[in-house]
Amino acid sequence: MQHVTILIYPQALASSIGLATEMLNAAGELQRSLARHTAPLQITTAQLTRENATLCGGLTINARRLIAKIKQTDLVILPALWRNPQTVLKQQAQLLPWLQHMADNGVRLAA
Repeated sequence: MQHVTILIYPQALASSIGLATEMLNAAGELQRSLARHTAPLQITTAQLTRENATLCGGLTINARRLIAKIKQTDLVILPALWRNPQTVLKQQAQLLPWLQHMADNGVRLAA
């Protein structure tokens, strides 16, 4: 695995984003220390729009890329949502076809 995409959307738990990023960075660094010729792990955050997303707890964040620009990745991480996810799912409905396309092309999805 060389590329990971972490999705950003409203009401996501910040810890689901931050912890995943930190653990993947640590694993990538460990891998590179064991095999220096290994390509560095690339971690990208992506979201539907360029608007800041307000996470659970009020922290705002803006992803580095739009999901429409992500054509290839090895893993997509969907951060946890707090409480009933139905509102976010309705607001982020455009994620579903993109996720389906990714899954159909062999990309692993983790939530």
